[in-house]
Amino acid sequence: MEVSRCQLFDRKGLEPERVASDGDFIRIDISGPGTSEGKGYDWFHIESMEHYSNAESDTDFTVFVARPCSVPDQMGSKAAHFFSLSATSTFLVFRKGGTVSAEVHGRNEVPYVHQAGILDNVRNIMVNAGNSLGKSYLQWDLLVSRILSR
Repeated sequence: MEVSRCQLFDRKGLEPERVASDGDFIRIDISGPGTSEGKGYDWFHIESMEHYSNAESDTDFTVFVARPCSVPDQMGSKAAHFFSLSATSTFLVFRKGGTVSAEVHGRNEVPYVHQAGILDNVRNIMVNAGNSLGKSYLQWDLLVSRILSR
């Protein structure tokens, strides 16, 4: 069962043929209806990304912080996401020797209920209710699994 599908976009709205970087966007297609604000999708903006590598300890890691945002070509103050603009997700991909692991840490995950339409607000509350029941674990597990497979 696929819970969501994530795609990377650059600042111009194109799908880049490279790894993610600062300023990129992640478009999430959650199964079921999306919001009208997000044109059927939920959007994250990668605010910061750091890479670290140490050959002596055979260690590498990448950490990035993503925040809900509006649709890239309509930058504004409204979130095109089920979380409010105060929410962040911090992703960490870590390699030590031959072992690779990944983590996701969510902060301030509050439903975004300031959409233009009542149906969008109800949808965001329902998605957040699903997240409380563990659906977000499945969603992030899929994304992290895709990151690790690359």
